[in-house]
Amino acid sequence: MNKIIGDYPKFIGDVVARWCDINHRDMRLVEPFSFIDRSGVKWTAPKRALINGASIPRIFWTFVSSPFCGHYRRASVIHDYYCRYKQRPHKAVHLMFYEAMLEDGVPKAKAKLLYKAVAWFGPKWKNKVTRDRKLP
Repeated sequence: MNKIIGDYPKFIGDVVARWCDINHRDMRLVEPFSFIDRSGVKWTAPKRALINGASIPRIFWTFVSSPFCGHYRRASVIHDYYCRYKQRPHKAVHLMFYEAMLEDGVPKAKAKLLYKAVAWFGPKWKNKVTRDRKLP
């Protein structure tokens, strides 16, 4: 993991994406987008990464918000990428999601709720880290 010295956490860049023809929720990043966590670890969703917004069941949209709305949008982009490509341990990925939400102004109670939801019900994988994969 790349550790960076500086004043963190913070996001780097803007989320720039295009809708895909695959289905109604998938988007592909046009530019890379990054988050540096409070430990100085850089998390980057590269250009061409496939994202689909926060994976919130429709029944909860009234209480939490829909996949591409809310202050957790940027955090969900990085989280989507790392959950799809499993390059870092799932516990670290979910914790990064929590930190990124806080950095983006999500109230602590709501960020904790969303973090607990992904920690309990979100994707999990073996802690064996895979190498970077080429994106289609």
